[in-house]
Amino acid sequence: MKHSGDVILSFTKTISSLLAAGLTVQEALDICGSADKKTTYVCAYIKEKLYEGVPLHSAMESVPALKFPPLYSALIKIGEESGSVAAVFAKLAQYLEKKKNIRRKVLQTLLYPLLVCILTGAVSIFIAVFIFPRLRDILAAFSAGTGTLDKKLEGFRTGMFFSVLLLSAIAAAVALAVVLRSKSCRIKLQEDRIILRLPFIGKLMTTYCTRDFSFAMELLTANGVPLVRSLQNAGGVVQNSWYAEGIYRLCSSISEGTPFSEASKEISVFPEYVVTWFIIGEKTGNIHSVFEQLHHESSGLYNAFFNNCSRRRRTVPGTVQARAA
Repeated sequence: MKHSGDVILSFTKTISSLLAAGLTVQEALDICGSADKKTTYVCAYIKEKLYEGVPLHSAMESVPALKFPPLYSALIKIGEESGSVAAVFAKLAQYLEKKKNIRRKVLQTLLYPLLVCILTGAVSIFIAVFIFPRLRDILAAFSAGTGTLDKKLEGFRTGMFFSVLLLSAIAAAVALAVVLRSKSCRIKLQEDRIILRLPFIGKLMTTYCTRDFSFAMELLTANGVPLVRSLQNAGGVVQNSWYAEGIYRLCSSISEGTPFSEASKEISVFPEYVVTWFIIGEKTGNIHSVFEQLHHESSGLYNAFFNNCSRRRRTVPGTVQARAA
């Protein structure tokens, strides 16, 4: 099914609105399936499973060609057990909408430098292949037989050629890494570990994972889910497998009796401010409040990064024009 993320978001928002209006799950599925063509098949399949006696979260997990996020089914199951399905759908609608907005910001932020790199490479290749040979022939007559100008042009051309070659090698390495991570979980784990250690991208990815992790924990603990079980479910939400591995190791350590704060200190994947909040939560005993604050802080850091990037992107053209004037 194409654009499954859009289908899940549309389904969640519609069901959330209908449940908030006081309809039952079956009634909401009936209306949702007839009102939105994108979700017709999904609603029909879930209704059929519900009539067979399958729980709602299990029916959603088994929808063919459509994979709901791990947090999704976990929260729906909790909502069924606690009788708060409507509230869970409302939270999930907010969560998915924020994820979509973040994805759009990432694409917008990366599009400009990506286009600049592609254009720079194309112009460099054009100059090296077509312009330099002709320019060398034209200026050869002015070198008075010394060959000095010709050597400088040839050196400049060689430097540009190796720059393009380096960019091509980097692009090939990235493409190979993407292919390998899809073939082996071990390679994916090590690649994600390296990504988190990169100077700039690593910090951004860590903040992104912390945001998703803290949001999942906020929702799970708010519904009374025990800490260990919450960690097990939250680990499946994080995109970076090395960060998720750190969550699972934290869960294992706590299960073995290690205090929350001590266990988190032993796992290097968590930023220092995250460990600080864990210590606060252990002292106060209010884990839900800690993850609520942690989610707010990590979201602020993530949004600040993209706002700074947007301001810099808008500033560059004005700066160039001012210097040209």
